[in-house]
Amino acid sequence: MYKLCLALLALALTTATEAATQAATQAAASAQLDRSRIELITESAMPAPGKSLALGIVITPNPDWHSYWQNPGDSGVETRAEWTLPGGATASPLRYPAPERFEVAGLTSFVFGHAATLLTDIAIPASMKPGSAFPVSIKVNWLVCDPSLCVPQSATLDLRLTIGNGAPDPETASDFADARAALPKLLPAPVTYAVSNGRVIIAAAVPDAVKARSATFFPITEFVTDYGAPQQLS
Repeated sequence: MYKLCLALLALALTTATEAATQAATQAAASAQLDRSRIELITESAMPAPGKSLALGIVITPNPDWHSYWQNPGDSGVETRAEWTLPGGATASPLRYPAPERFEVAGLTSFVFGHAATLLTDIAIPASMKPGSAFPVSIKVNWLVCDPSLCVPQSATLDLRLTIGNGAPDPETASDFADARAALPKLLPAPVTYAVSNGRVIIAAAVPDAVKARSATFFPITEFVTDYGAPQQLS
């Protein structure tokens, strides 16, 4: 209910949801809105039949603004994507990079105050014929805020790809390398937790090469912890 109220407040703070549509025939499509920029990039402009195609949604808020992680925290809204794909093709859930904590007015949110790439994999049907068109369309709804104002954003982006050999596009190779490097990494050993005296204690074994001076726990599941509670590394 609290987040619903915040979302309704955000809608009231803007006279209309900003919308944009941009079409492209190469490896990227983009739209520039008043308070953020969005881009849809593909790892290959010639996806191969029966293989997986990586796509990235790059959201760049204006300076002093931020977008939100999959669990936005005390306030905010998760980014929503609606795909329109050729028959038989499917999109995996979005994979987010690690966020940052943002605190204002007693609320703690998990945000991106910079460009963030949300990755997905498109399963290409094995029945697709080389040379055939593979159009991709996505409608994205996301929220951007600064310390005093939130504005919903909306854009529809289109890519016109062609079924081929799956060769990577050199124009986006570094973008996908950076996006994968920003994803949370699995630890080599199991992580355990316990609850004691109202505190959640998380224990994790890390490689000797990791010299951590600080650590932050970001819960993917909503409302399981007090987001603003102090965290201590020992």
